[in-house]
Amino acid sequence: MIEEALRQFRVGCGSNNGFLPLTIKGPLKGGECEIDGSISSQLLTGLLMALPVAGKNSTIRVNDLKSRPYIDMTLQVLDKFGIKGDQRLIIQCS
Repeated sequence: MIEEALRQFRVGCGSNNGFLPLTIKGPLKGGECEIDGSISSQLLTGLLMALPVAGKNSTIRVNDLKSRPYIDMTLQVLDKFGIKGDQRLIIQCS
């Protein structure tokens, strides 16, 4: 899941058939990504924190988001640091 999401942002990833160790080669440049939000909010939180400093605007489409309160908390923290969800990042949840 992590590999698939990062590859959509053109980040090089490798693993041992989906298991650790995970190797990542950047930089994270931004763009568009679609992820499954039913498994964990941690991947989405990490992307939300990293993408505002990526090279371009980003859109994340989240399918079946289960942990909306945690994502809302992440967005509130970003807002406290002056990063608005609509400045460089668009989140679409279904």
